[in-house]
Amino acid sequence: MKTLRLVLAVAAFFVATATALPTGAGRLGVGLMAGEPSGLSAKAWLGPSSALDAGLGWGSWWDEGHLYFHADFLYHLKSLVPDSEFGSLPPYFGIGGRVKLADETRIGARIPFGVTMLFEDVPIDLFLEAVPVVNLIPRLSGDWNSSIGFRYYFS
Repeated sequence: MKTLRLVLAVAAFFVATATALPTGAGRLGVGLMAGEPSGLSAKAWLGPSSALDAGLGWGSWWDEGHLYFHADFLYHLKSLVPDSEFGSLPPYFGIGGRVKLADETRIGARIPFGVTMLFEDVPIDLFLEAVPVVNLIPRLSGDWNSSIGFRYYFS
């Protein structure tokens, strides 16, 4: 029960800071992700190349199943293709953390690598990411996350 309270407090902190961004700092996008984990995804742009990303979902649907939460700081590089009327395709990398609530709760560090499709005239993005994870609690171990998804951006 203490672990659940801690996870809810951390989640509330990240939600509060993501939605309290000044209007000029960027936009907030909310959408869905599929993979490991599957669920809700949110991204708040801090500037032209940096963003906060968070996910809440269900993981290992083929195994025991568990509640999952992550939050990352992301840095976007120059687009892989020349920017056009259609949009841009910047790769990104970052650092963050995750909490996995299963029979054995795991807390770890995430290092996301991905690419996002940003459309010029449509308020959505598409993303694909692969994430090595270093579990720190209850013991040091490695893990892997990957997901594909989309987000709708509010103006």
